[in-house]
Amino acid sequence: MEIKLGVFLSNAKGRRAKLTAEQFDRLAALGLDWR
Repeated sequence: MEIKLGVFLSNAKGRRAKLTAEQFDRLAALGLDWR
């Protein structure tokens, strides 16, 4: 299944309250930080 990056980012931002600390750290390592 192919998922577009924009869709993934939009979904991740919308669900950020449910992300674990590890998931936040992994996104931050990619240059994404929404804290």
